[in-house]
Amino acid sequence: MVDIIGLSSARFSVEEENDDSIIIRISGVMNNEACSTLLAGLKDTIRRHLFPNDVKIDLSKIVRADDYGAICIEELKAYAAKNGSRISIIEMAEPAKQAFELFSALSDRSRLAEHGNIFDIIPEVGGSFIGGLRRADSSITFIGSVAMAMSKIFIRPRLLRLSDTIGFIKKTGVDAIPIIGLLGAIIGLTTAFITSVQLKKIGGNIYIPSMIAFGMVRELGPMLTAIILAGRTGSAYAAEIGTMKISEEIDALFSMGFDPVTFLAVPRIIAMVIATPILTVFSVIFALFGGLLVCVTMFNIQVTPYLQGVSDALFFEDIVWALVKSCVFALIISVAGCMRGFQARGGAAAVGDAATSAVVSGIFIVIVADSLFALIRVYWG
Repeated sequence: MVDIIGLSSARFSVEEENDDSIIIRISGVMNNEACSTLLAGLKDTIRRHLFPNDVKIDLSKIVRADDYGAICIEELKAYAAKNGSRISIIEMAEPAKQAFELFSALSDRSRLAEHGNIFDIIPEVGGSFIGGLRRADSSITFIGSVAMAMSKIFIRPRLLRLSDTIGFIKKTGVDAIPIIGLLGAIIGLTTAFITSVQLKKIGGNIYIPSMIAFGMVRELGPMLTAIILAGRTGSAYAAEIGTMKISEEIDALFSMGFDPVTFLAVPRIIAMVIATPILTVFSVIFALFGGLLVCVTMFNIQVTPYLQGVSDALFFEDIVWALVKSCVFALIISVAGCMRGFQARGGAAAVGDAATSAVVSGIFIVIVADSLFALIRVYWG
């Protein structure tokens, strides 16, 4: 006796071998749409045949299958085993074989992960090390591409997209002034409060302006500005370029004869290098105003002595040093953001990963660079 049941994209027939064995022959497509109906039909068929001991599945007529097909058979096996039946696959077409092999490999990997041992960490460490080497190689290649693009623009300035560069200066610089000014003022207020705790014990409140000016110009101003821009602008660069990368817009630029680095990265880098020192100056100015507010209202220090203390603490070489540091930090942040964008691979999640990586790597390298600047300043004098 043969039963034939048709589905929207899959069919199966049931053939009785003997009283305690049946053969189910499935044909067509085993995908997400078909498998929900298919699984219900197969379960009903086994139930109507009173759960025979031996159920054979013939998949030789499958024309297409995916992981839902493999899951369907696994669910059927579990259902049959629960009711005393045993399911075996007797034949399998190549499309079904590929889907089942992939599903089996993923299942084996999952089981190994659940029951792993200490030696499983060895290939993971090796894979991470090799991945790090590849990323380092890619980073060096990108830095070389940026250097080549900059040299071309230096020789032929008309290659620079000036309108885009001005637009990025506005987005990076002008639009960031409110947050930079707010943070600078808060740092100035906080520094004045903190230093006054100890200085007032010896009557040294007059030195508060000098400490604010010295700390903001030498260290806090360039560093805090760079950290804010790494989170605000570096991540934006990575997200913008990463989106263009996964949507194949960069490949389209390359196929049209444009250099993507010159077209996309260089205007952003130049804009960041121009805007960051200016923002650093704004950060210092707002910090000095914040300190002035505290000194005037709480410590009875007048405006003229405050400005005199600031003037006594500032030297021309300190200002130049701070601006040079800001330019280096800007170069680090912008290159890191653009590089992570160009390295994005995959879908929408890759854009988020690129933005996160740009922020983390940018801040980390800025802190390392600031430490190197401090060492240089100590030994240079």
